[in-house]
This record gives sequence, structure tokens and C-alpha cells, in this order.
Amino acid sequence: KSQSSGQYDATGHCVWAGAFLLVQCIHELGKFDIGKKRVIEFGCGTGIGGLAMMLANDTSIVPSNICFTDNDPDALRVCERNCKLNNLPETSYSIRELTWGEDADEEDLFDIALATDVLYDVDLIKPLFTTISRSIRAEGIFILSHIPRACYNENYPPE
Repeated sequence: KSQSSGQYDATGHCVWAGAFLLVQCIHELGKFDIGKKRVIEFGCGTGIGGLAMMLANDTSIVPSNICFTDNDPDALRVCERNCKLNNLPETSYSIRELTWGEDADEEDLFDIALATDVLYDVDLIKPLFTTISRSIRAEGIFILSHIPRACYNENYPPE
């Protein structure tokens, strides 16, 4: 379901342009010395953002642990399958259902928050940032990879 409308939404079952951008630029994250840190991914969908970090061939990027979160249980099953298909050790990740605006239920705060293509609905911005601020350390890093989406129809065709 879409958090803002309550209707079914397959958004988390697709890989969007911002996730591809993150994958293409993954080695740029090494500048921030984020390796061996705890990461939480918001709106993980297929999990491609966190998987790209976990599978990077650069120890300055690979986190010690990643918590994949989404509010869609079906998307979380896709993410779990992708973690297994990519042979991630089960001790290196967790998968949790999380609705933005709520706490992440973690004993310790995360070092890094990650999100790709999650700003498709303006009603989600405030709950997302509320949850991020409650989930990461004061000196934590928020990595957002986003490319605005366009919806074309007969009244608004691409040029």
C-alpha cells in the first residue's frame, strides 16, 4: 500500500533511476570513510542500494551491518531473496518492516542512513526525515540518491 493514499503500490518492487545512480557512484562514498559502520536503509524495496554497499570491492564503503527497512512486507520478501541470491552472510544484515514517522526500534543508533528514490510523494518527506533523525547518531550521515520521476500521459507527453 502507498503510505499516503492507502492504495496498492508496486513502487518497492522496481529499481528506479536513483538506485542506478547510487550504484554508478558507489565508489564516491569511500571519501566519507563509511566502511565498517552500521547502516539503515529506508524504503529499501528490492534492496539494491544496501546490496551495492555490501558488495562493493572497497573496504571504505562496505558496512559492518545493514538493516533493510520498508513498510511493504512483499517488498521486504523481494529484498530478503536478493540478499540470499547475492550470498550475504545472514549475520551482516537484518530486514524489518518500518513505517516512517515511527522509531526504528533499535537499541543503538545507526551511523548511516541510506535512501534511494523515496521522495516520490511529498506527504512522505516529513515522516521520513523524522524517522531518520530518530535513527542515526548526531554525527551520522544521510545518503540520499534521488532522481525526480515524471509521469507522462496523453495530456503531458514527453518532448
